[in-house]
Amino acid sequence: MMALKSESRPLGGAGSWDQHRPRFSTAGRVVTVLALVTLVIALAASFALKDRWILALPAAAAAILCLIAQAFQARRGNGVASALDLFSLVVLTQSAWLPLFGAVFGPPELTNRAASGLAGATSAAAVSALFAAIVVLGYFISPIPAPLKSVPQGRGEKVAGWMIFLGFVGLAIRIQLGLLGPPGSSSSATGPAGLMSTWLAPLLPVGSFLWYRAAGGDSRRRVHSAVLIVASAMVYLTFSMNRGVFLVPLAAMVLIGCRSLPAAAAFRRMVVFVIVACLAFLIVGQVRTALAFKSEGVTESQQSVDEYAVDSVAMYFQSPYLPGVLYEGVPAAYGVHSLVGSAARPVPQLGAEFRGTSGQDLYNYEIYRGASNDQILPTWAELERSVGIAGLAIFAWLVGALLRFAGSRVDDAASEASRFAYTFAVLWLVQVPITSIAVLSQIALYFALPLFVAGRLAQPASRSRRLAAARTE
Repeated sequence: MMALKSESRPLGGAGSWDQHRPRFSTAGRVVTVLALVTLVIALAASFALKDRWILALPAAAAAILCLIAQAFQARRGNGVASALDLFSLVVLTQSAWLPLFGAVFGPPELTNRAASGLAGATSAAAVSALFAAIVVLGYFISPIPAPLKSVPQGRGEKVAGWMIFLGFVGLAIRIQLGLLGPPGSSSSATGPAGLMSTWLAPLLPVGSFLWYRAAGGDSRRRVHSAVLIVASAMVYLTFSMNRGVFLVPLAAMVLIGCRSLPAAAAFRRMVVFVIVACLAFLIVGQVRTALAFKSEGVTESQQSVDEYAVDSVAMYFQSPYLPGVLYEGVPAAYGVHSLVGSAARPVPQLGAEFRGTSGQDLYNYEIYRGASNDQILPTWAELERSVGIAGLAIFAWLVGALLRFAGSRVDDAASEASRFAYTFAVLWLVQVPITSIAVLSQIALYFALPLFVAGRLAQPASRSRRLAAARTE
């Protein structure tokens, strides 16, 4: 990609230095430096620490993994960032920095729940590093998809218009259902109307973005875009200010927008976006929590800004001290049934039958004893507890293969709508280590599926259909 570009041809003739010289992407250089620094700190911590030194070992392994990934990728990528670069950044955060933080400072002081002990955290960190290693292996051993032949961009503008129209229909349904309200309200998107609105409403901001890009220098359409921006903001408000629903599509828009920029300017824009997105994540999260407490009659959040920031990083990037509870004592009744329950949980009607027995439900009962159900169970932890290392390895290899396929398709997509769908898929695939089976199922069903349908409709007609149309003229 320009912001996810994974393939490039070496420069220079046979036997030249340029042909064999490693060519890192811009983000790849950053990942390499960060991984080297992390490795040095992890090795130093493993020798210097007396009590929790063992947690530095999985962190060192994760740093080495990222260095190996960059070494194998170096001769392929010299764009701004590849899908593997983004995945490596997630791995460094989740499998290296958080275990290192725990090794140096101890378990995080979480609100309303206890962290695991050192043994559980170490086991969790080791499993997460193993999962990441198999994903990287799957990425490299999977065949590179054959590039699509150069094709015209097809019906992109018309499809973008339809996406905007259907998005407005979905937004109207959600407003009629009373979903335009503060988090914690009693309204929910149930029934056929709620399901339809969940599919349609997110098409509005995406269609608006694609329509704006098709506008080029048309100033009138840019004025109309201001109205669409306001309507798009209303869409996200109907999803209880869910930050994933808002930030991931916005990140895809930024990455696609960076494709036309020089590498240095594109990278600067990406860095600025990451900083702004992190701040928005924390600010919106605090506002969302305060509104939810208010709807429940609680007047104050009991958390300072720094406490909320620590809690958010530990919970959303899956500090090993959180899923470590699964590796202490007798584990709950995880198995194929609970794994299927997590995958089916977001499915209308069917998911209701698995409430209470899915992996996520079992995990939340284990840490809260039924008091809450708001924590996600990391994919790797649920897979290892449910179907063992073999099941974890198969799933991780599949994630690596999909990551390579989607990252390759971003560059040669047949339409801007398809490019957006594949970029959206990459951004969720790189988050697999820090998200859950239930969340991935929900994203695939409600958000990715409509985007890929729109992308397919925006592609040009097949050659056989064009020939058939020509014969009838």
